[in-house]
Amino acid sequence: MDLDGNNAAQVTKNSDIFFTEMDASSDGKWVVYGRSIGGYSELWKVPIQGGEPVRLTHQPSYSGRVSISPDAKTVAYTYRDS
Repeated sequence: MDLDGNNAAQVTKNSDIFFTEMDASSDGKWVVYGRSIGGYSELWKVPIQGGEPVRLTHQPSYSGRVSISPDAKTVAYTYRDS
């Protein structure tokens, strides 16, 4: 959506996604979000204008914190290792 709250747009299509955390890149091009599916947690990125999401991670445990670097080249996140 715009800064004033107008022009909201849906950027994901899965209704079964459990969003654990999300962050937007400083260049305004991407949103990175977490979701849980079948006992696994994943991080995905999707263009902020909409489009096909890209899976970044697939792990048995994810704690829900994600942050895109200021240059939008890397993503930091926390997870628990068994």
